Amino acid sequence: MKIAILTLPIHNNYGGLLQAYAFQKVLKKEFNLDSETLDIVKSTSWVSKAKGHIKFIIKKYIKRENIKSPFYISNVQKLIISQNTDAFKNTYIKLSEKKYTTKNLHQLKNINFDGYIVGSDQVWRPIYSPNIQTYFLDFLKGDKSSKKISYAASFGVDYNEFKKKELEECSNLLKQFDAVSVREKGAVTLCKEKYCVEATLVLDPTLLLNVEDYKAILDKNLKNKKQIMFYVLDPKYANKDIEDSFQKYFDLPLFKIMPEAATKDSLKNIEDCIYPPVEDWIEGFLSSEFIITDSFHGTIFSILFNKQFITIGNVARGMERFNSILKIFNLEDRLVSDLSGIKEVLKTKIDYNLVNKILEVEKKKSLDFLKNSLKK
Repeated sequence: MKIAILTLPIHNNYGGLLQAYAFQKVLKKEFNLDSETLDIVKSTSWVSKAKGHIKFIIKKYIKRENIKSPFYISNVQKLIISQNTDAFKNTYIKLSEKKYTTKNLHQLKNINFDGYIVGSDQVWRPIYSPNIQTYFLDFLKGDKSSKKISYAASFGVDYNEFKKKELEECSNLLKQFDAVSVREKGAVTLCKEKYCVEATLVLDPTLLLNVEDYKAILDKNLKNKKQIMFYVLDPKYANKDIEDSFQKYFDLPLFKIMPEAATKDSLKNIEDCIYPPVEDWIEGFLSSEFIITDSFHGTIFSILFNKQFITIGNVARGMERFNSILKIFNLEDRLVSDLSGIKEVLKTKIDYNLVNKILEVEKKKSLDFLKNSLKK
């Protein structure tokens, strides 16, 4: 079979890169299937930019929202900032030769893919999707020969964010899928109540690989380091005062991976904005003594690598993702909504004998879903 994968545009997000890598690896390793991730990009036409400026004017001057004007990075600057993450993408992820926007996806019908798999990550969250109908395979209307599957697709939240027309259109499209699976328990309920579709709960594809699969990427002997992996994306918590307090509490140095955010000022020293290699990210999680993160995939890799960790929840970015995955492993107590509850969490240690047993059971369920879906 020839499989096309639709996920969110792959840029500098470490979790996004690794889930795309993992899913292709799983399809080949477990089912001997070749797959291609569609290189979907957002439109950069003057029309789309004009729409962006109009939206900004409405929000800023009519709705009086406190927002900054749109800031665009040049293509040259993008290449410099993304040089390491692009290297990983080009080495480990098979992308389509052609770049697709929502306008030319209908051309895929000429390639004769046997099946399309939508997922993983927040592909069904409108604020992250270049065009939400695309991720319900609207461009395959009338195509009854290709398999249509979702794997670990995520709404990001446990409530409906779709406009009435979007919900109607996407519901009709989802009913044409051969098999539907989602990443969060709340999404199972959403699919049933809002889309009238039965969905299966599965693991994020990064959890379907073994630790050794990730070590193989590094191609070197690892040594445990006396350090804390600090992978925090929210500026509210990623600041010097909080970093200093953690460093003092653990009496260990912090390892931080995130570069400076690209702004007009920071780009004057563009080297500070370059994303470190994905390999450094993996090594940080593998070798550190403790993990502090507010990232979904940061939480995933903490569990997979059997690390003691704390996850700081972020309501704006979606708590359902954290609640669902931590509940599966009986680790809800590792999630805090602010820093006041951290000391209580640190008093207990995770029993990874129990966690790993659950992982094996859930991993089999997820692989069985894929096996059965691909056979239909």
